[in-house]
Amino acid sequence: MTVRNEVVAECQRQEDNALYTAVTLLLWLREIRLLKRAYLLAQLIFAAAAAYFAVDGNALAAGISGSIAGVAPSVWDALKFDGHEDQVRHYASEFTRLRDRFRQVRLIDDAKGIERLEASFQSAMRQMDRARSGAVTPPERLFRAAQKKIKTGDYSHDIAAPG
Repeated sequence: MTVRNEVVAECQRQEDNALYTAVTLLLWLREIRLLKRAYLLAQLIFAAAAAYFAVDGNALAAGISGSIAGVAPSVWDALKFDGHEDQVRHYASEFTRLRDRFRQVRLIDDAKGIERLEASFQSAMRQMDRARSGAVTPPERLFRAAQKKIKTGDYSHDIAAPG
């Protein structure tokens, strides 16, 4: 196999790696956002329950519900879910961009000669190494879900060939 063929094959592998990572992170981002909405809804429900129990004269239930509603923001902050959401969103975007970049190197820069191909590949690999250094670790079940979505064609782009 020639150096050119090896670089093109490695671009395909890195494109696939970036795709699986990006989809996994996007699924995780959806879960984090859903959790955030559910958490806020639960907080509102406990606050409303506290008000109801207070009006109804049930001090114990009002106190418990109010305490839960009052402590909820501190728990959210302690768990740093907003930070996780920002980080996951950043890396999902980064791996999506890298997937596209490796595809472009494989399909476009390859046509411009071996020197351009190798230079573009090295640049893309440096970007991939930086993205990987974040060491974001989504739940394994989301990787399996991403595999399933990709294999069923959810992320394939069927484009008619020119000509």
